[in-house]
Amino acid sequence: MADRKLTVLNPAGYMEILQSSDNLVLDGSLQMTGTITDLPNCVNDNDAARKKYVDDSVAAIVSGAPSALDTLNEIAAAIADDSNYATTITTALGLKSPIASPTFTGTVTGPTINASTALQIGGVAVTSTAAELNILDGVTSTTAELNILDGVTSTTAELNYVDGVTSNIQTQIDTKAPLASPTFTGTVTVAAMDGEIDCGVYAS
Repeated sequence: MADRKLTVLNPAGYMEILQSSDNLVLDGSLQMTGTITDLPNCVNDNDAARKKYVDDSVAAIVSGAPSALDTLNEIAAAIADDSNYATTITTALGLKSPIASPTFTGTVTGPTINASTALQIGGVAVTSTAAELNILDGVTSTTAELNILDGVTSTTAELNYVDGVTSNIQTQIDTKAPLASPTFTGTVTVAAMDGEIDCGVYAS
């Protein structure tokens, strides 16, 4: 089909429309009061886009994002307009310790010990107060032994007296003789005699 030209008269002057094969080439601007319908989907860079095509493309980008984060401005505000957000987060994470086997530096401050934030050692809750725990600085007792101290007002030095005790102290004391008028059983060995010893044996 040969190229044909169509000249249209309008109030601004003449406008040429070139028909080449099945295409129309507009030389000038086109003003319309109607609607162009049945446009095909966009394929090439210069293809006209339908409203539905544009709406679908935007919806695909938003993809069900919450209303507070469905615009670029809202996303930027959410990351404090930080253009280096990834670096900022990576740096911040580098200053944190892992939950499993953390290693700390400097002074470590724990939560206030109360009913809801019980301190645990080896999985056993320690019920002593902070003041009572401060007395334990340097004490090597076990968790079970420490729980016995709930309410105790002894000093660190006094608590260290029981370091190494492995059985009931009263039981150990009961196996000892008093200094005043002791009574012995079995064979008594005396290293040196100083004064009189009443053995309870008298000659007839």
